[in-house]
Amino acid sequence: MHTITSTTSRSHASAGNENALREQPSVGPSAAPTWQVDSHGTPLARHPRPQGETNTLPPRHRLGTMPPALLNTLNSHVASPSDRVHVALANTPMFSASTPAASAPALAHLQEAARSAKDFDSFMATLNGATRLPEAPRAQLLRELAGRVGDIAQWATSSQAHIQAAAPLAEQSFRELWRGVAALPASMQVEPLLVLGHQLGALSAENRLAAMQAILAATRPAAATPQRAHLLEHIASQLGLFLPQDQGHAVNHMLQEAATLVAEQRRSVVDALRSGLSSTALPADQHAAFLQATDKVSPNTPAARPSGRDLLGLKRQTR
Repeated sequence: MHTITSTTSRSHASAGNENALREQPSVGPSAAPTWQVDSHGTPLARHPRPQGETNTLPPRHRLGTMPPALLNTLNSHVASPSDRVHVALANTPMFSASTPAASAPALAHLQEAARSAKDFDSFMATLNGATRLPEAPRAQLLRELAGRVGDIAQWATSSQAHIQAAAPLAEQSFRELWRGVAALPASMQVEPLLVLGHQLGALSAENRLAAMQAILAATRPAAATPQRAHLLEHIASQLGLFLPQDQGHAVNHMLQEAATLVAEQRRSVVDALRSGLSSTALPADQHAAFLQATDKVSPNTPAARPSGRDLLGLKRQTR
């Protein structure tokens, strides 16, 4: 614990005060002086503590035992909204007490908390806070939180051991968010899931293929949107995330999805798929077969080359 000390400049001390500064306090708590300070921070006069007074601090009280009104008062004295969120995230009762009751300010507060959440406890405090929101703003908050799932495993970048220890918490945060999204109406699930699909790496490798298939099935109503094409492109470029025995299934799934896209989106997904194939452990013959399959799906596949006579517009003479 740090000890805070104060010094008094000799240039600003009066002669009387200078003599007082030279005095050595006598031993014992009753003789220890206390300073009075004016509004400008200038020491005025010192007065001895009343007889019998000691240096004992008042008893400490946990934030969780304080009434919500008092917690709100404490929180209101933090000027910056981002600082207020950090203070709230440090303690669950403070977080609960500091979240506004009205929907719009509550959403803004919780979204700021989501952007600040980098560990599992903060993530869960924000996710639990979502339950007080109506469905539409709750979907917005879950979309914000979905982008933070991967950070749960990366909060301690200075130590690989810490990252590995946090990996189960990242997977748990993925599952908890999935449950939160599942409680929304189907029409409101798409946007959070399109963001969550970018966080497949937070899951253990054996669970990634099933999660990918479930997310893509649930977001099929948005198949024509750029966001879903971007998700397909992201997954296609990350085929190395899947187990070797699942990589072929993932490629087939991407080929099927790419075939439903418009030409420009299909081109981007196929290019990402070719790049992703280079990070797989597929056998050489299977790898080659998949590359041929991407050629068939790609809108860049050239048409059959005409013969020289046809290219020049010449016709064969009939005999």
